[in-house]
Amino acid sequence: MDNREKMQRLASAVRHFRMGHPYDALKVLRQLDTESPGDTLVQSYLGLALTLSGADTDRGIHLCEAAAEKSFHRPECMANLVKATLHVKDRSRASDALLQGLAMHGDHKELNLLAQKMGLRRRPLFGFLPRSNFINRLTGRFTWWLGVGRQAE
Repeated sequence: MDNREKMQRLASAVRHFRMGHPYDALKVLRQLDTESPGDTLVQSYLGLALTLSGADTDRGIHLCEAAAEKSFHRPECMANLVKATLHVKDRSRASDALLQGLAMHGDHKELNLLAQKMGLRRRPLFGFLPRSNFINRLTGRFTWWLGVGRQAE
């Protein structure tokens, strides 16, 4: 199978996800995984499909974690790990993966949308003071006004 066909089939699986059909995506991704083993992007989406469909959540999260570890330069792998861990209600692992992904790919749209969905906020400028301190609130408003640390929209 050539790379173009593989990418078309992967795009087909992503469309199934967006339409809310993880079982259909799982069928496509299982076939893709057998035809091109070792592809971390396929493994990441396969892990997400296994988790969202409920077929095998433990294996799904394991695949997402392995893919994110091997392909940390691909923000899609980090986003899939975040989605999978959120699906099993492991907010701690999801926020760790999200912060790691944002540290490397701060301008990635999907990661920023996930951060917004999870309600993650920027760190206060003065970490030794409480978030509610007047100085942190004032500097936070000022840096927001300047556009410093604003997430891509």
